[in-house]
Amino acid sequence: MKSILDCCTGNVEFPALILLFLRRCILAASFLVFMCSGLTASASPSGAVPYRPNAEETALLKRAEETLGTVRTMQARFLQISSDGSSSEGTVSIQRPGKMNLTYDPPSKIKVVADGTWLVFIDNEVGQVSNLPLDSTPAGILLRKNPRFSDPDIVLKDIRRAAGVAEIELVMADDPAAGSLMLVFTEHPFELRQWRVRDARDLETAVSLFSVRTGLSFDQGLFSWSNLPARYR
Repeated sequence: MKSILDCCTGNVEFPALILLFLRRCILAASFLVFMCSGLTASASPSGAVPYRPNAEETALLKRAEETLGTVRTMQARFLQISSDGSSSEGTVSIQRPGKMNLTYDPPSKIKVVADGTWLVFIDNEVGQVSNLPLDSTPAGILLRKNPRFSDPDIVLKDIRRAAGVAEIELVMADDPAAGSLMLVFTEHPFELRQWRVRDARDLETAVSLFSVRTGLSFDQGLFSWSNLPARYR
């Protein structure tokens, strides 16, 4: 199903790794998010003011949280399309909490791995390995065991609904100007089918999932990177 649906991603401006990541490989993080009823509207330390959901939207957020929380393992094909016209496909594997593998189809040699502690960006074509703490990225938030929209690391910015689709927009609380993450759910059935990342330069990357499988058992080597420098292991 190549329709709407990491991740996500990062904070290098979202930090630079994540911008790089956002551009070349949306933090798939697969990427998954949250909220319990009762989101408060106090401003974050950065000054970002949360969106105030009404009763119907609060129920939607709770349903999204419950839907994401049931996914412990998942594997899917993905189609990534960027606003610069580029596109690519690959496979994303997720094991919550904290683990993800996003691998692009050949000829690309790009891979993103989350091992529970680090988010690692690997470009085997140029022999580059970059990393940053997983919890400093939207991916880390979405890969938590029990993600919540009320998590203090994020700010809920907007909710939009139309034609059986619900969109939930988030920013990082410590740097809301760096970019946003949009989670897109189909409502019938209620499923996460797409996420979109927009960076500080207004470039957008959309990742759609298809051929989704859940309840899998993974070889844990899928979520490790043997060439990661020893100080980061």
